Amino acid sequence: MLLGVVGLPRVAHAQTLTGVVISADGGTPITAAVLVVLDAQQKERARVALSSTGRFVLSVPSGVYRLRVLRVGYAPFDGGEVRVDGTTPPTTVQWRGTPVALPQVLVRERQQCDLTKAQGATLAVVWEQISAALGVTDASTDAPTATTRQFDRYGFVRRLDAEGRLVRGITQQRTRGVSLTSYRAWDPDSLAMQGYLREDATGSTFYGPTASTLVSPAFLRTHCFELIDRPDGNRERLIVRFEPATPRERVVDIAGSFWVDRRTARLDSVQFRYTGLPAFVTPEQARGSVQFAQLPDGSWFVSQWTLRMPRIGDRARRSSDNLRRTTFALEERAVTEMQEEGGVVLAVEAGQVQHYRAALPTLRVQFERPAPWMAAASVRVRGTDIAAPIDSLGRVMFSVPQGRYDLTLHWPFAAAGDTAAWNLASGIATRHDTMADSVRTPTGDALLRHLCGAEPQRMRQAAIWGTVTDSLGKPLVGATVKAKWVDAVRLPSTASGDRLSASAHELQSITTTGGHFLVCGVPRTQFVVEASAGDPGAPLMGHTSAYLTDASRFELVNTLVAKPVAPGK
Repeated sequence: MLLGVVGLPRVAHAQTLTGVVISADGGTPITAAVLVVLDAQQKERARVALSSTGRFVLSVPSGVYRLRVLRVGYAPFDGGEVRVDGTTPPTTVQWRGTPVALPQVLVRERQQCDLTKAQGATLAVVWEQISAALGVTDASTDAPTATTRQFDRYGFVRRLDAEGRLVRGITQQRTRGVSLTSYRAWDPDSLAMQGYLREDATGSTFYGPTASTLVSPAFLRTHCFELIDRPDGNRERLIVRFEPATPRERVVDIAGSFWVDRRTARLDSVQFRYTGLPAFVTPEQARGSVQFAQLPDGSWFVSQWTLRMPRIGDRARRSSDNLRRTTFALEERAVTEMQEEGGVVLAVEAGQVQHYRAALPTLRVQFERPAPWMAAASVRVRGTDIAAPIDSLGRVMFSVPQGRYDLTLHWPFAAAGDTAAWNLASGIATRHDTMADSVRTPTGDALLRHLCGAEPQRMRQAAIWGTVTDSLGKPLVGATVKAKWVDAVRLPSTASGDRLSASAHELQSITTTGGHFLVCGVPRTQFVVEASAGDPGAPLMGHTSAYLTDASRFELVNTLVAKPVAPGK
């Protein structure tokens, strides 16, 4: 979301106006501020964010203009008049800051449409603070020193159910650079004329309002604004609510609120929703938000943003006739699911100094009790490739965007298959604290049935798993693992005494990615586990003895380490 000059298109005979804004008491360059150029009718002709050295460069037609400096936390400063022509020297504005103070009790003012002509005293003061914050948002990425400032950003696109309660899938991306990009943006004048939704053969595209959109004359002319004090009883906040001045048929616009800190008059966030959509689309299904943060040098940037868009299609509807027979019909149109795009700035650094740091919410679960099989399992977020191991205490933690997620258990065994998963929990919500949601620990018998398909009469059997590696610890894929044992059966007594009959048994498995193996159907007695390379008839590479007790029917075998085999053996 990069800001440049917002104003009239360049016209013939445009002149360049350059200069610097410094403090009147010490000559210090003023940063994190906006220079606004007004004509004789007090109409804004252009604006630009000051650089990190307080300098500005912009183009306006020849004429006489008045300069105004906007800075968050201070009243607008009148920088005097300047004549712009081909010979105008660089202009120096000596800024004197007067801290802005909002009244403790705000008098409700009538709604103002076309804020370029705002008359409400308090609304005008609050809007000047909002305008100043928006004007310098991301401005530091345009400055000459921008390359020294790095933004570490996490971005995501996810699918939600039609109610927006459950996350069905998510893709993630981590980027680092000098610029920030958020949702799709478009020219403010085009948005004012054609709306925030574009539809073509490839589908529907929703556009969001950037900082430059929200301070543009086109946006201010086409929306009405109202100051609301202590929204929902919140004494620390006030909001400036906005909505389209004239709703237009088949044109999607936005309505929403600017949230402002009452004590400092600083902009916290912008919440908005799309208007002009079909009646079956609720405000929760088409909305967005932008949150702002400030760096120590006064620069502002978008710290977090989301944009939610509905996916519309046909949906089956059940109905019954007079004979109580159930039939199905297609609704005309309905929201089938939602897509949400978003991003979070996790860190801002300049050189070796970190100026800002944030963290994603966490998804934490705690098994009721640890179990040996957890060493081979992982927990995944359903519909994603996000996975995490289970620690020795039965704990799992993910860092994901705020929401509710379904979790599944997975194992890396060939016998289980790539798609085998155990439904662990549904609708687990992210948290900002260190608390965890408790989940039930599946029993060994239940997992045996799930992974091995064991029938009830075979439940006296068990399963073993482990890994095969070479002597350097590298997992071996495609190795053959065998479990061998001997059953001894006492035969009926004869004159010569009791007789014993022995029968040998063998089961085998092939190691998968990571060298993992699973052998189902072994007895709960002593047996030998062997590993060989590839061909089941290859020389023995490693072996171990194992004994499964009655305490568990699902045990972990120690890792088999492959040892070099001498030729001819």
